[in-house]
Amino acid sequence: MKKFSHFEDEDGNMYSEAKIDGYGFGDRLLEGVMFVVSIKNGELNVKVDKDSEDYFSGLNQKKWLGIAKAYALENDIFEGPNGEELCLMTTDGKLNYEDIKQPKPTLIKMQKFSDILGGLK
Repeated sequence: MKKFSHFEDEDGNMYSEAKIDGYGFGDRLLEGVMFVVSIKNGELNVKVDKDSEDYFSGLNQKKWLGIAKAYALENDIFEGPNGEELCLMTTDGKLNYEDIKQPKPTLIKMQKFSDILGGLK
């Protein structure tokens, strides 16, 4: 299992918490319900934001917190803790996209347009 270290924005600022909107995994039922994702001892923890607690109290909290955590584990883009910027979740000090092997580019020989169309009449 991956260990998580922090959240980071595009300027390199590090955060211990970020937010996700419940719409991504709960559709209209959780639209606008914000979940706070934090990292403690390399593990992700999820709780509902204070502004959403009243609405969330009427739902199956255990179920939705589990789904929110699974969603957070599958994604690496979050809102900043104050909602003003996106954060990238880092794993063991590396951004997730660095772990993805990129294909080698294919070189294409430059050709003249007239050579390409030369066989057409």
